[in-house]
Amino acid sequence: MNEQVEKLLANTSDETFTTVARGVLDDESAKITSTPIFEEITTSHADQRTIGIVKVSGSATSNGTGRDWSCVVKIIDPNFDGTHQTSADIKNEVQIYELGLFTGDEVPLRAAKCYLTENHQDGLSSLWLEDLSNGPQPPWSVGLFKTAANHIGQFNGFHVAQNTKLPIDILSNNFLWRHQRNDLKANAAELIQKRDTDIVRAAYAESSVESAVQFFELVAQLLEIGPSLPRGLAFGDTHARNLFPVGNQTIGIDWGTIGMEPLGCDFGVLIGSGLSYGVSEAALVIQKRASHLRLLCRRTLFKKLER
Repeated sequence: MNEQVEKLLANTSDETFTTVARGVLDDESAKITSTPIFEEITTSHADQRTIGIVKVSGSATSNGTGRDWSCVVKIIDPNFDGTHQTSADIKNEVQIYELGLFTGDEVPLRAAKCYLTENHQDGLSSLWLEDLSNGPQPPWSVGLFKTAANHIGQFNGFHVAQNTKLPIDILSNNFLWRHQRNDLKANAAELIQKRDTDIVRAAYAESSVESAVQFFELVAQLLEIGPSLPRGLAFGDTHARNLFPVGNQTIGIDWGTIGMEPLGCDFGVLIGSGLSYGVSEAALVIQKRASHLRLLCRRTLFKKLER
C-alpha cells in the first residue's frame, strides 16, 4: 500500500468512520463498535492521480442491533505530475458526489453513493464511496455488456430529451482530446512492421493484424465526423471497470469526464473497453462484437456522408 495512503488511514478519526458508517447504514444514530479493517483494492485503473483504493469495513450498533458496514475510500493526489488528465476531471468528480447528481430514479444508471469527501493538509483528497467490490468484474459476459449498454442508452436518451444543464462546468468533445494523444496511422504502421514479433503474435492470436489496421482507419474517420454529429450529455468514461451492473440498475464510478459528446460515444467506450485489459476480454469482444462494431461504424459514417 502507498505510504501516503497508509499514513492517511492511520490518522483517520473515529468521527470520520462514524460519519461514513452512519451513511452506509442509513442511521444517524449508529455507533462504531470495532476498529475498521483496511483491504487494498489492486484492480488496475488508468488515472495515476488515484494513489490508493481501499476497502474499509467494520461493525456498528444500529437501532440496538449489531451490524456490519463497509465502504471504499479513493485517495487522490490532484498534484501528481505526469498524468494525461486534467484538473477539471477531479474537480468535477468531487462536485458530482457532493451535489448528489445522478442519484435519482429517472434512469437505471446512477452514480455510486458518496458518504463523505475530504481534503487533507498534504493536498490529498479522499472520497468515501459505496462498496462495489463484490460487484461484477471484467471480463464480463455478453449479458452484462447488454445490460450496461441498455442502461447507458436510457441515461443518454433521458438527458438529451430533458436538455439537462448541470450546475458545474463540464468537458466538451473530450473523445477528440483522448484520441489525439495517439497517432493512429503511426500505430498501424508500427503494428504491420512488427507483426512477426512474439508480443504482436500473442496480442492478435484471436484476430488478424489487418482487422486492427482497419479498425484504426474506421476510428480516424469517426473522429473526423464526430464533432459535427448531434451531441448530448455523456458519462464520458463508460469503461467496464467503471460500471457495475447490479440487478435492475448499473452503478457508475469515476464521473470526472462527464461532458457533451456525440451521441453514441458512451457505447463506443463500453465496447472498446473490452480491448483494453487482458486477452480474455479482448477475445470476447472480437468473437461477439467486433463485426457488429465495424458495421455500426460504417453505417454511421455512410449516413453522415449522405447528408
